[in-house]
Amino acid sequence: MHADTLTLLHNLEQDGKDEQCAIYHRLTERLAKAGAECVVVTSISGHFCIDDFANTAIWLAERNMQRVGILGTDTIMRSGMCGKLQPIEVIAPQGSTLPAVYEAYIPLAT
Repeated sequence: MHADTLTLLHNLEQDGKDEQCAIYHRLTERLAKAGAECVVVTSISGHFCIDDFANTAIWLAERNMQRVGILGTDTIMRSGMCGKLQPIEVIAPQGSTLPAVYEAYIPLAT
């Protein structure tokens, strides 16, 4: 299950954080009702409303998770999820692997 890319990009352009977060929340609730224990926001620029998912670091810490991997656009990978998961260590591809991951990711995400 995923959020619609065109809707996400529209919400990004319009600074529609509340609208996009509501979509993520609705999808998260559906996944939780189906038994999911974890949700991952894997989207082009979905991080623009990540403040609304600030409890992610708390959720990870409560489960004794100290490190998480991140794949996505080069911007979000370089940013380490914009520091929003501290104190959780965010691991991203490094060196020449980072642009290769980005190039592979974009066609899958669009």
